[in-house]
Amino acid sequence: MNLIKTYTFILLLFDCYISFGQTVVNVTYYSGTLQSFSVAESGKLYFDADNLLIKLDGTTAPTTIPVNIVQKITFSKNTPPLAVDLFQFNVLDSRCAATVNWSSETENNLNHYELWYGKESNKFDHVLKVDSKGSYQHYAVNLNNLTGKYFFQLKMIDNDQSISYSNIISNQISCTGNSYTLIYPNNNIIRILSEENNELKTKIFTLSGQLMHQGIYEPNQDINISDLAAGLYLMQVNGVTLKFPKI
Repeated sequence: MNLIKTYTFILLLFDCYISFGQTVVNVTYYSGTLQSFSVAESGKLYFDADNLLIKLDGTTAPTTIPVNIVQKITFSKNTPPLAVDLFQFNVLDSRCAATVNWSSETENNLNHYELWYGKESNKFDHVLKVDSKGSYQHYAVNLNNLTGKYFFQLKMIDNDQSISYSNIISNQISCTGNSYTLIYPNNNIIRILSEENNELKTKIFTLSGQLMHQGIYEPNQDINISDLAAGLYLMQVNGVTLKFPKI
């Protein structure tokens, strides 16, 4: 802290500042949180009294950070660390529809997601905004009236407008056959939605094939998965195999 205050005094004394090309400023707080800022050529980093100020460009108002909460400042020419670490991102298809699932491990200053999807991998026709819920959360977006092959990607927007992307995934969506959709009221409960009212013979396996749970359920009945460790699992429902995460 004394070193930071010394730098503060020197910068104030000479009324100067550090200017950048396109640079990433990584601020690590004593709480352990990391915040990254993409600073343009017209931006700058400077001190004012007991505050660190980061101006992203020539027009944006600076972000003000008290120096007494800053542990260290580092710089890089790389893109900022991801605002969110994704545990999984997949698509479960059902009859003329799809459910896009993803789970976050950590969300560092994430503002929101944008789900992009369309018939071409390099040209998405649709976009949906999804507000962030915090670390270790599950997200599920139901998309109806789809048929054929679709491509999906997540765009993740940080509070300082930094952007990162998931990988692109695809799925062939059919309008025939049995349709099952998984929903997650919370991390310990899963439910199966079905277009038919038949009983659901259900088995849950690990990815290595170990049987972890089995039972017969009604559509939309609670299935308790609190005894499962975090990870990806396969669920067989009347012979149809689905994949789901436990977080």
